Formats: sequence, structure tokens, C-alpha cells
Amino acid sequence: MFPRDIAPGPSLFQLFQANGRVLRALAVAGAIDIEAVKDAPTGASVETARGTLQFREIDIQLGASAYFGRVADDPGYDFPIYTDLVEFKGPEIWRPESGILAARNK
Repeated sequence: MFPRDIAPGPSLFQLFQANGRVLRALAVAGAIDIEAVKDAPTGASVETARGTLQFREIDIQLGASAYFGRVADDPGYDFPIYTDLVEFKGPEIWRPESGILAARNK
């Protein structure tokens, strides 16, 4: 799929998932209407490459994990990969709802 000297990075994976979420919102909304599409994912579950994830109702934040690691060469791959990877679960690192409400009331 990719030339051997070009590695697919995490941005490609995120772009793929974001496109899927937009298509899902369009399908749920049933129209290309900004407000309908914006509100469509509220509280919904969505199938992703990482499994079923939930949108938080207050701000439609997707409960996807964040990953941090070090990029390094690995003899098993023709391109650098992430090593020493640490996962932070989405709902564990979300901004508290009280902070969202406070920011909206400013």
C-alpha cells in the first residue's frame, strides 16, 4: 500500500478515523445540515479501528485513547516505529464537565 521508504504515520490513522466519524454523523443526521451533523454524534457509539468508542454528550468528544512514545528503528520493519508506547484512555484524560460548563458561561 505504501512505498517501502515511506512509513504511514499516526496522522494517517487519525485522518481515517475522523473521516469515518464525519460519514457516521452525516448518516445519522440524514442531511448535510451543519446543526444536524454537529448534534448527530452526541452520546452515540461508533465503531472504529480501535473498537467501539463513545461520544461524550456534553461536547461530543470521542473517547479515543492518546498514545505517546519514542520513534525508533526496529530490525523487523523497513521504517521507524513507535516504541516505549504509553496509552492514556480518553475518558481518563478528558477535561472535567464542570470545566466545560464554566468555560461556556464566561
